Amino acid sequence: MKLSMQFLQKSIENGAPNIKELGARVSATLVEQIDHLSQIAGDFSRFATIEKASPEIFNINDVLKSIKELYSTDIKNDFIWHILDERILINA
Repeated sequence: MKLSMQFLQKSIENGAPNIKELGARVSATLVEQIDHLSQIAGDFSRFATIEKASPEIFNINDVLKSIKELYSTDIKNDFIWHILDERILINA
């Protein structure tokens, strides 16, 4: 965020012709970064109260499938997985 602002300041000082567009782009970037920081702060806040979390029952196969899908886009990852047909329920 600091670099974005410094770039905008330098462009203003140098009289960049596209300063209006540049200002809009920098402000959009800053808003996006602030949103990310807010999400991180919220995640930390929720993590801090994790001892108050209530366990729930879920199918571990569903969790493993979503992890597999997340990492399968990287060609360096090779999944060898022998999934069971029945549901495996976890209380966590």
